[in-house]
Amino acid sequence: MTSRRLARIVRVKKLVEQTRSTELAESQTVLDRAADDLRQTHEELQALNEAQTENTPTADQLQAAAAYQGHLERHAVEALDQVVVAKQQVEEDREKVAEIWRERRLLEDFQERLVERERLEADSEARRVADDMALNAHIRAGLPQGEK
Repeated sequence: MTSRRLARIVRVKKLVEQTRSTELAESQTVLDRAADDLRQTHEELQALNEAQTENTPTADQLQAAAAYQGHLERHAVEALDQVVVAKQQVEEDREKVAEIWRERRLLEDFQERLVERERLEADSEARRVADDMALNAHIRAGLPQGEK
């Protein structure tokens, strides 16, 4: 494998890493929204409970408050489920980003070593060619004038 080909692979890995990072950011946004929804639902439940204790409500008001409280409690359970699912997705996306980052770093390290090896090989080849040219020049210089 050549360093150029490996460089292309590293560029692709960087693009994949950027894509995974974008997915992670989107998952985090979903989690934040779900957590905000859950927090807001709990605040509404708390406000409803405080309103019930401050006033002496009528039977109809108690019945309406109980129905609304049931609705809020069901919504809180659903919101909690969404938070759990969103947290799992964020963790999965975080693991994907970390994995692709490790792969890219490994490839970059390999690429650096490959570039160095190619440079050393090119230097060695250049020295060999220079040595051959010097040897040929020395041989020619030592030959009598008519034998060249």
